[in-house]
Amino acid sequence: MIPGGTSRLHYHFDPYPIYARSGSGCRLTDLDGEERYDCLNNMTALIHGHADPAVTAAVIGQLQRGASFSEPSEPR
Repeated sequence: MIPGGTSRLHYHFDPYPIYARSGSGCRLTDLDGEERYDCLNNMTALIHGHADPAVTAAVIGQLQRGASFSEPSEPR
């Protein structure tokens, strides 16, 4: 169990932490339905934002071909 539900305790705001439900582009929607700008973008790892359509399509396409092979596979 992770105290406060997160390993990044600087995101835990007493008495009510913000819990993300979904993200789109540079915005997050919390469990209360409030939309917020995501100024951190997962510590800058999401350069295309949340749920980018092109990235999502590429991931789904690869998952449909398979994602966990024990042998080498052709990159696509």
